[in-house]
Amino acid sequence: MIRLGHRGSPRAFPENTLASFRDALERGLDGFETDLQPTQDERLVIHHDEHLPDGKRISALSLKEIQSQYPELISLEELLEWALSQREITINLELKNSHNANDGREKLLHTVLERVLPESHGVRQNLIISCFNPLSIWRLSRLSSSYRLGFLYGGGGPTSLHALAWMLPVYSLHPHYSLLSFDVIERARRKNLEVIPWTVNERILVERYERWGIYGVIGDLPDVLTGQET
Repeated sequence: MIRLGHRGSPRAFPENTLASFRDALERGLDGFETDLQPTQDERLVIHHDEHLPDGKRISALSLKEIQSQYPELISLEELLEWALSQREITINLELKNSHNANDGREKLLHTVLERVLPESHGVRQNLIISCFNPLSIWRLSRLSSSYRLGFLYGGGGPTSLHALAWMLPVYSLHPHYSLLSFDVIERARRKNLEVIPWTVNERILVERYERWGIYGVIGDLPDVLTGQET
């Protein structure tokens, strides 16, 4: 079972930063999950929210403007180039799209991946792209059949979308841990889908999911995921 840091190691370092990602790996995780937001100049920046801490909307700013104010925020290219110098790791890129925007963000992601990641490299082979938005998943599937796509659901999202998990062209399901049951896992297996729950922050859950034989977990606490907590 792979263990991924949720935005890196967010309790030890600012989330979605290289320091957070490095700490997750140094604590023994197999990789990390992180978030992508499109900028005004058609770049992708590693950040969870649509707005910066000062309230400015990321999509209204260029990458240069963003990094002049927040130099710790990196672009997708910078993340991938750093990842290529690491040991073989798994990265889960979550493409944000909360407004059903058809603004080319999927094509932008595809372009960066094709330009930066060699097909034979472990980072490319272990990459997972996830999204809460089924339209974005469908667009990504049309761009390349080689992507391992994951459908995110739960965590306050519309429950009406949960049923789409079984109909989308995906590799994996990413439910909030509170929605995961053994019945869900069995159904996923019958459909040849992997399961990767998120916000798994209790050791008892990690051990349960390991017994159930799921593919992976995403959590905020590396030591809990690896069993090294004191």
